[in-house]
Amino acid sequence: MLTSVPEHDITVGLKLINEATRIAVIPHRSPDGDAVGSALAMKFVLKNAGKNVDTVCVDPPPQNTKFLPETNQFINELKTDNYDLLIFVDCGASYMSKFHETNPEILDGSINTINIDHHESNDFFSTVNIVEPKAASTTQILFRLFQKWGFEINKQTATCLMTGLYFDTGSFRHNNTTPEVMKISGELLKLGADIKTISKYLFKKNSINKLKLWGSALSKIRKNHKEIVTSAVTQEDYENCQADTKDLEGVVDYLNAIPNSKFCILLAEDLKGGVKASMRTQSENVDLSKIAEVFGGGGHKMASGFRIDGEIKEEKHWTIQ
Repeated sequence: MLTSVPEHDITVGLKLINEATRIAVIPHRSPDGDAVGSALAMKFVLKNAGKNVDTVCVDPPPQNTKFLPETNQFINELKTDNYDLLIFVDCGASYMSKFHETNPEILDGSINTINIDHHESNDFFSTVNIVEPKAASTTQILFRLFQKWGFEINKQTATCLMTGLYFDTGSFRHNNTTPEVMKISGELLKLGADIKTISKYLFKKNSINKLKLWGSALSKIRKNHKEIVTSAVTQEDYENCQADTKDLEGVVDYLNAIPNSKFCILLAEDLKGGVKASMRTQSENVDLSKIAEVFGGGGHKMASGFRIDGEIKEEKHWTIQ
């Protein structure tokens, strides 16, 4: 699916790749299954094409993606002098890699960059922008790009691409599971994608501490008079459950399963002096990306988020101070 991407950008993107010798592939901070899968898939096809490639991210890949090869080779510091091309994957806005804080040159045009993403909030911050908001995941875009660019998709790369698709569709349960998604999934399976391992690690392997944290979050669910479902997780919850912020992955989908709600929001202290908000909805009449934008965040119409400084205090309703 590349219907929203001008053919010119696809052609120029390949030209920049062909001309580059040293490439950094950069996913968003606090990477998830799609971000890690996209970064590694891009790394592997470029290495097979003879390029020198690093994956660079301010945060390490989460535990549930460690089954993918070379997750231990991510670099957490970006030195732009080492590269002649930067490829951003799954970064829904220019600030999502967080490297703009330490490397402002990545946004001033002094180094060639390619931005490949599927978020409606994307602000087209690169030399070349390959953004398809209708795609379920960034790996879905990459699959079609690799075909257009003539890059080989081996078993290893297919598993990375399937990881992103499987994660961002909630194991094919979300409403972004389109016929195109299922068609690509079938093609990836034919190429050797290891769906059994993917499903095991992404959604079927949870520690006791993680489940305790989920229980704490679910026990605090509230629904107000406007049919908005909320819950919150504080530093005390993490300490009591001996868990961390990464253990919250997936909780918001349970909040979203509550019937007759407009949308749900999970507030969670990030242990860095801020609060992360994750929002989901089943309603076509709510655009969560617009709400997220008010707070400097973004995402999709039915799944968005943001982060603000502060801490959570309990009153009649959850408040951030």
